[in-house]
Amino acid sequence: MSDTARVTSIQSIQDFREVLCLFAEEARNALIAADMEARRTLNFVLNDRLAYWKSEIKRRTEKANQARIEMHRKKLVQANSEAKGLSEAREALRLALARLEEAEQKVRTIAKWKPILEHAMTEYRAQSQPLSDTLQGELPHALGLLEKMVAALEAYLALAPPTAPSAAEMGGS
Repeated sequence: MSDTARVTSIQSIQDFREVLCLFAEEARNALIAADMEARRTLNFVLNDRLAYWKSEIKRRTEKANQARIEMHRKKLVQANSEAKGLSEAREALRLALARLEEAEQKVRTIAKWKPILEHAMTEYRAQSQPLSDTLQGELPHALGLLEKMVAALEAYLALAPPTAPSAAEMGGS
């Protein structure tokens, strides 16, 4: 391997360093945004929606109980020939029970997806961590090396080239 370098443009190294800095900043921002969005989604599904549907189960259970009571009341009154009221009460109970089942199904669905979502979040973090580590550790070091290279090359260019010895200096008469 040669001990010499063929540098044709210090500006290219400086430009590359600037672009690398921009990339690092954009990559950091993208990782932060993706992480925040993933956490927000996980929190929304596993906390907000779960709490919502659990409260809906309570609310809908109360509605179903009210519909049962109303249907029971209509059965007692049916002896006085209010068949129409009884069919409406049955339909209201059927609807209330269907809505309760929907809320219970939502809670079961969230419970089913919870480990899947948590596993996906763990996988995402495992995949994104090496890039994050590089952006925080190795990249600043590489940027420093590029800066030192530019400084060394500029210092080298600032040196005056050696001059050829004159005839007088060479011992000529």
